[in-house]
Amino acid sequence: VIHDFAGPYTIGHERMAFGAPTRYLQLDMGECKDKDWDTGVFNGCEVYSKRMHNIFLDNCHHSKFVFGCQQLRAHKTSNCDFFLHVRGRAIIEDCSECRFAPYNREYDNKNKEFSLAELDLAINNWNQIDDFNWLSTEKPSPNWSILPTSERIQQWES
Repeated sequence: VIHDFAGPYTIGHERMAFGAPTRYLQLDMGECKDKDWDTGVFNGCEVYSKRMHNIFLDNCHHSKFVFGCQQLRAHKTSNCDFFLHVRGRAIIEDCSECRFAPYNREYDNKNKEFSLAELDLAINNWNQIDDFNWLSTEKPSPNWSILPTSERIQQWES
């Protein structure tokens, strides 16, 4: 069974919120007893079905991300493109060659999902990036940039 933290206050069971996963890893249960595993998954779902979800990335490379969130934090990430709708300011740390563009994916129920996520479609801080490794206010960070319009994906697969 796949559990998808599909959005704020929402855990999907065998149903992905934003389409089929492109990759997933099956965990090795090792010495974990079935009852302990099931209890852990149940408890996690109980906790996260009552919380607003933020996104934390660590050690991601050569990827494209498309999401709306309250907060984004990326750590040790490089050569990634972000199509982002974020309520706060995104934070990067120990990152390089990250490029940002506004979230541009259109799909049925988008307005409803953003409303449930407590995201206002009119407020998007996609280009307000705080780089914890670049504290200068006089020069822009060399670790991130705006994704040129000509390189942005215009049509997403359903």
